[in-house]
Amino acid sequence: MEPNSSQLSLLRIFDQPEFSDLIVTVGTRTDTPKKYYLHQAIVLTAAKLPGVEGSDTTLEQGRRCISIPRWDVSIMDIMFRWIYGDKELAKHNLNLSQLSTLITAARDFQIEDLRKATLRVAVDLANSKLPSNKPLRINKDYWNCVQTVCSMTGVHDWEILRGLVGKLNTVSIRPPQTWLLELARESELGLLAALLLERNINIINHNKCSFCQGEYDDGVSNISGDFDCTCGGCGERITLGTWIQEDDINT
Repeated sequence: MEPNSSQLSLLRIFDQPEFSDLIVTVGTRTDTPKKYYLHQAIVLTAAKLPGVEGSDTTLEQGRRCISIPRWDVSIMDIMFRWIYGDKELAKHNLNLSQLSTLITAARDFQIEDLRKATLRVAVDLANSKLPSNKPLRINKDYWNCVQTVCSMTGVHDWEILRGLVGKLNTVSIRPPQTWLLELARESELGLLAALLLERNINIINHNKCSFCQGEYDDGVSNISGDFDCTCGGCGERITLGTWIQEDDINT
């Protein structure tokens, strides 16, 4: 996202002592503390910083001073730059752990647009784990990445999280059996959801083989199993994944 002219103007005064009325010192025990020269009118409009509005904050040359020792400088730097108009997150090449930390920071400081934007970057990162050469199996990196992204948020971000599965075809939607069993053991509703998901996957997989599903724009993958059926699209015999077995449940 390219910054507009007003955002560029704000970036020009970002961390400039000459124009600031707020000093924020950031850094954990492993960081070298860094002072940011900011502006209360800009920062308080976009975020909720602890101690800014309190009477116990100190003053330095007429500037209000607060300390945020809990957060890494790298994370806070991205957050402050976002407030001042630098909305390009992809350029930072953050890994999942860093994205998770940034989401937590955005939530704690009540910067909702940053939180959602960071979650979308995490979804894109998960999708980058999808194989580009369309192999018969989606590798475990994808499923592990998807699970990590889901752990960053909840049901309220359902619309954004749909992007995690938007490029999967009907065959590749099947998650590991251990996931279905874990879901089934969480609650009565989880058990019903797992049963319905397993049923839906196996019925759909009887209708189109992976080759025919590849005619669509949402990717292709397949899984192997031990029983055959005929593809409704091309008539070819195909091998499908098995249903959860009693031995799986008892392990």
